[in-house]
Amino acid sequence: MRKWINIFWIMVVVLFGIFFISAMGDGLQRIEKDKDICSEHNMSSLVINRSMIVLCVDNKGQVFYLRNVEQIKG
Repeated sequence: MRKWINIFWIMVVVLFGIFFISAMGDGLQRIEKDKDICSEHNMSSLVINRSMIVLCVDNKGQVFYLRNVEQIKG
């Protein structure tokens, strides 16, 4: 019986690991898309790693939150 309990917990850890790795991959793809949006508006991008937020910086040094760039430059 203990053998099956150990196998169950190993499977839980493996599935959690797979989920965590796939979620990180999705976040990195989103960051790359957001950086491309900044580039389309001739702005540099600034990535805040812990919260995975991308900020755009124009040539005057003004910082814009990415979701507002479309409204400002659009």
